[in-house]
Amino acid sequence: MKKRSRSRILTALFIVFATMTNAAPTGVTVNGTALDDAVSSGGTGWTYNAPTLTLSGAEPLTLSGANTAGKVLVVVSAGATSAVTLSDLTLQTTGSGQCVFELEQNADISLFLAGTNTLASGRDHAGLEVPASASISITNAPSDAAGALTVTGGTMGAGIGGGSKGTGGTVTISGGTIAATGGLYGAGIGGGYLRAGGTVTVHGGTVTATGGMYGAGIGGGRSGNGDAVTITGGTVFARGNNGSADIGPGFSGTASGANIFTGGSVRLANDSISPTPTDNAFQNGVGTAMQTHLPHAHGQRDARLVRDGNEPHT
Repeated sequence: MKKRSRSRILTALFIVFATMTNAAPTGVTVNGTALDDAVSSGGTGWTYNAPTLTLSGAEPLTLSGANTAGKVLVVVSAGATSAVTLSDLTLQTTGSGQCVFELEQNADISLFLAGTNTLASGRDHAGLEVPASASISITNAPSDAAGALTVTGGTMGAGIGGGSKGTGGTVTISGGTIAATGGLYGAGIGGGYLRAGGTVTVHGGTVTATGGMYGAGIGGGRSGNGDAVTITGGTVFARGNNGSADIGPGFSGTASGANIFTGGSVRLANDSISPTPTDNAFQNGVGTAMQTHLPHAHGQRDARLVRDGNEPHT
């Protein structure tokens, strides 16, 4: 009997030890539930089967924590409408073909920023991938006016928008501090390699958009068209690279759509925008006024020059 009892105890201890050994916390939580890449888990509107965290419902979700090894890759299901808060979240991967935060076709997400957040994807993907039929609205969380997001695309991908050979979807920014940098051949916000920028609207917040090599700041990836950019408020700094527009097409792309600026502050690094909007005021990267057209039609707030990157010209 004593031998049997001892054997049972040893077996139980072995099981506990094995379970502890196999546990692999990712460092990321969903609504407070920790994700472990050795265990499938889920809740209302989400499931986790390593490395994919699928968001599928309208239930508000908060993602927190950090994983820089590609163990958490967020996918918003096709057709899903989701409200997601990023709260001091860092997701990074160096894996080729891995996207840390991806919207599938016809997905529609409201993204709220609390604290400091970072997304960085691998080759062929945008840092925050929004394909042509998908849409995303980004703003600060109500509890944090200083909510921030830094996004970096992998090679061929935009910072926010399309992956390799992917047109950007509909991106609307209303608040927060957002820095989006495209990978090689990708736009800061807009299209991936060879593709157009989609529809980008800025109503508020502070937005810095930097294209990768041959990519527009906001607009097309290399050889991609610019599509439509509307700015009604906020502060925007855009930088294209290697002959790409700051706002407009990527290198060797064609201007298309319409750029409409009715408010906010817009600063361009290379004096390059195409097509030129009818209502705007710009400053180039060194603070020189490019052109000024400040209509007062319909009582709209004027677009303003930014002399030093912070204060509007009055």
